[in-house]
Amino acid sequence: MEIRVAFAGGSNDDLARDLLASLNADRGQWGPARLIEGPPPPGTLGPVVDALEIVIGATESLGSLAAAIVAWLQYCKSDVKLTVIIDGQEKPEYIGAAEARENPPAVIDTLTARLSATAGQAPASAGGDDSAS
Repeated sequence: MEIRVAFAGGSNDDLARDLLASLNADRGQWGPARLIEGPPPPGTLGPVVDALEIVIGATESLGSLAAAIVAWLQYCKSDVKLTVIIDGQEKPEYIGAAEARENPPAVIDTLTARLSATAGQAPASAGGDDSAS
């Protein structure tokens, strides 16, 4: 499964590189994330980051990936919004830092459910209810 994470409203190279470092530091359950760069706009010196790409082989890792993305969003100083595109689907999932700070378990569960639905399996709750323990 290929997951692309882009910044809604255009590229943000610094934040993209920060998210990349965060995901690669915690990648025990998924492959390395990588930057997808586009051609440099006229008058600039280098390429612009279009998105991050994460490849997941085991669908059991979807909840962990969702939790890692939401954890990163919680600590963003600005109200960053991410667009999550799963296997090139037309309908992306949008998640923002404000929502991640307000109700992280709900955002994790929503993203995990969306990722799992695309992978064709029932979602396992990654961020939510600990009442069974």
